[in-house]
Amino acid sequence: MEGDHNGGQQTYYERTFTINEAPNAYNFYHPDGGAYVDIEVESLGCVFVNNQATNCAVLMVDPLTAGGIGVGPVIQNITGRYFPNGTYRMTATFNQNPPLFEDFYFGLRWKSPDVINITTRPVGGIRIKEIYDHDGIDPARDIKRSFDYTDNVTGYSSGKIYSYPFDFSSNFNHEYYNGHNDFGPCVESILYRTFLKRSSVSSYPLVSAAGNSYVGYEKVKVLFNGGVNGKSEFQYKSFPDLINTAFPQTSTSQEWRRGLLLENSDYDQGSSIKAKQTYAYIESENAVNTTANGIKVGFHTQASEVGCGTGLYYQRQEQLAIPIWNEYPTTTGRSLLATKVTTSYESNGSLTQSEQFNYGTQNFLPAAVTVTSSKNETIRTEYKYNVDYTPISGLPLWLNNLKQRSVRSFPVEKIAILRRSDNTEYVIGGSITTYKNDKPLPDRVYSFESNVPVPVGSFVQAYIDGNGNFIMDTRYKEVLVFNQYDEYYNLRSQKKFNDVVTSYVWGYNQQYPVAQIVGMDYDAAVTQSGIDLSIINNAATDENTMRTELNKLRSLPGTLVTTYTYTVQKGVTSETSPNGKIVFYEYDALGRLSIVKDHDGNVVKKICYNYAGQPDNCGGSVIPLLFYNEPQSQTFTRNNCGSCASGSQVTYTVPANTYSSTVSLAAANQLALNDIAANGQNYANANGTCTASGVNITYSNQTGQSGFTAVYIQNSTGQSYTFSIPASGSGTLGCIPAGTYSLSITKSGFQVPALFGTGCFSQSGTAASFGKVIVGPPSNCNVVTIENDY
Repeated sequence: MEGDHNGGQQTYYERTFTINEAPNAYNFYHPDGGAYVDIEVESLGCVFVNNQATNCAVLMVDPLTAGGIGVGPVIQNITGRYFPNGTYRMTATFNQNPPLFEDFYFGLRWKSPDVINITTRPVGGIRIKEIYDHDGIDPARDIKRSFDYTDNVTGYSSGKIYSYPFDFSSNFNHEYYNGHNDFGPCVESILYRTFLKRSSVSSYPLVSAAGNSYVGYEKVKVLFNGGVNGKSEFQYKSFPDLINTAFPQTSTSQEWRRGLLLENSDYDQGSSIKAKQTYAYIESENAVNTTANGIKVGFHTQASEVGCGTGLYYQRQEQLAIPIWNEYPTTTGRSLLATKVTTSYESNGSLTQSEQFNYGTQNFLPAAVTVTSSKNETIRTEYKYNVDYTPISGLPLWLNNLKQRSVRSFPVEKIAILRRSDNTEYVIGGSITTYKNDKPLPDRVYSFESNVPVPVGSFVQAYIDGNGNFIMDTRYKEVLVFNQYDEYYNLRSQKKFNDVVTSYVWGYNQQYPVAQIVGMDYDAAVTQSGIDLSIINNAATDENTMRTELNKLRSLPGTLVTTYTYTVQKGVTSETSPNGKIVFYEYDALGRLSIVKDHDGNVVKKICYNYAGQPDNCGGSVIPLLFYNEPQSQTFTRNNCGSCASGSQVTYTVPANTYSSTVSLAAANQLALNDIAANGQNYANANGTCTASGVNITYSNQTGQSGFTAVYIQNSTGQSYTFSIPASGSGTLGCIPAGTYSLSITKSGFQVPALFGTGCFSQSGTAASFGKVIVGPPSNCNVVTIENDY
């Protein structure tokens, strides 16, 4: 969309467009498709105050279909803003007198692949494959992070080459004869030899990317313990360098556009998404148009004609030896975070929080950060820096000092504003930092204090009055004072509100803090203790002498003193607490912390360093490389529930890192499988449940006679159950389903009179027959009894 190029007679422009992109490389295979859109604006004819939109030019993008995302007002270029698939309307409305927008441009651009055509190139280098986090105590708590750089859709690496070597050869002509005739028209006769020049050096630098690598990955997947504990997926922005193959073969680095995080998604063990953050960036218009000029030197490839009528001359190769130069422009810029959207997913839905960032025009630092919740409430944090204060007649000394030093980035006031759903706004927090009159260092910190939210209209943002005084809201209270700094800008003393002063002594040529004194000002502490600062600041002072000199501070009344000693360029070597207890720190030959000892010289921590896959070497003893098992599981059924119950299934699991082997991973896994075979069934029997599946029939035979048989016939099904009754004693005969039965009790061989019972009924005789025996609750007719009947 562009202006009418006719004086700006048309003040309203409108256009609809549709985004319909399947998941592809350009939208980072977003599951919903869509596009990452660059929004470009030019020549709007407006001056935007503090980077805020005004009604002189209102450029909007509005969704016309559900699920779309709107943007606007647009006042500068935006890069990488995600738009879901759908139909949108872009509009431009102008209100200017005189109209200065006739040549405006408002455009949206995104990439759409026609055909996936992937070119792969071999590139040397290394990248991280796995990282193990081990606490040194329990292998079961180890965390393994595996990194995958593959694009799952294409099956190729997601790596992009930002730059690659080229132009190792070139041709040049050498003139070995030039003949010229003075008579008549200018006539020349020039003879050349052509040479081929080869070089082992590329015309383009090999490294021009983040981390000194010329490959960047657009998609990275991180698996936690192989995905058992979830995974995280990251998508990044890539942009190749701009290369000019013509002399002087200049290049423009696009480093400032690369490596920007576009999306981060976290998944649980079941690969269900739990959280997602998406990011969009602004390519600052001022920065994009910033041009830096460079000079590159080269040589002629052939001699040039220097004039006509100058006579004969030969062997003009000296011209070929004279360097030539060319001035070339390179553009650079900055990508600033524009929005961050965080979505948290739960079983009953999702919650979204968005953050919008606006930046100042004088220092490109955040001027406002707006956080919007799912309840449509926003908290806007506004920042004012020292360059944001415009004096009427003059500046306070401390602000003028910062101005004279060309300081542009010091924060002065920060306020938090709550905007409720009814659009009312309240100040809910704030802070102010002032600075020293003679140093670019903090002087005092004030905090906004109020028991209730304060309407924005009742709050006074800090300003400079007509007399050059710094005026702040009366609800700001002083909370911290930085009393004193040394000539190297080291803090010497500070004091919190209603608290005691804390002072610091610096040593080793004032590079390191060697003492913290709670309860006394710096000057008084140095004077009263009699400490010799020349000893403290001598980097050659040995540790014991340093500690002895620092102990003089411990005699100061009403103070708590903590002291430190150091090895220069390594770190702290001892820390002595207010009660005199010393902790010692030791370093290895490479300057890394290796041992921590307590006051009595006992080792409380030992840190060892080695490369992955190599044996640990800590204190000389070599510990073999260990392989830890992967998680192993098997399901067992409880089998000790008895005849009238069925057991549940139980899974027995051996967690990862339970067993180790110096042989191989397979050996460690086999140890875990052996554990399952030895303990799985017992675990199921102890932890499974039993579910009743029938009724136990019990007996009691007091006759001492064998040969008795009990037969249960279920009245509803005709199913029969036969049990042989032992000659004496009591016990369980077996299990039958609950129901109503006919029961007969008979004896083989010699017949004897007996009293037969079911637990509910009884009969006398040499046999018994019961027609209606209810087995199972609520009846107790679950027993066969036989007694002598005399």
